[in-house]
Parts: sequence; structure tokens; C-alpha cells
Amino acid sequence: MPTKGGDMGGWVRLAGALLLAGLSACAGPGRAPPPPQAKQPSVLDRAIAPAVKQLGGRIAPQGGIEFPVQPSR
Repeated sequence: MPTKGGDMGGWVRLAGALLLAGLSACAGPGRAPPPPQAKQPSVLDRAIAPAVKQLGGRIAPQGGIEFPVQPSR
């Protein structure tokens, strides 16, 4: 409860401690986020897959095209 002098420091500290405790409880001890899920290749990725394969590349699990890096000569 605030004192007659209007000192709100106690309430601010209490609110801050409660907020911190609530956020800590939500986060949990050492919980890592789930690993990213590989999404299905898009229609475009599936359509160009034969040409990409012929050129030596592949459709990446996350989508997109990957080509192996050629060593410089």
C-alpha cells in the first residue's frame, strides 16, 4: 500500500518481481524451440525438379534449388 508520502517504489518492485516470475514460469527451464519442420516442395519445385536434376542440382528440403559448389581451378 502506498504511504502518505506517495512512495510507489514498493509496488513497482512487487509488480516487477511478479512479472519476472510469470515470464520465467512461461519460458520453462531450458526448453529449446522445436526444430524447423521440412516443408513439402512447392508445385514449381516439383515441376522443375527433372531439369534441376539433369543439371546436377537438387530441390532442397526447405524448398529452393541447391547446386553443389564446384572447386575453383
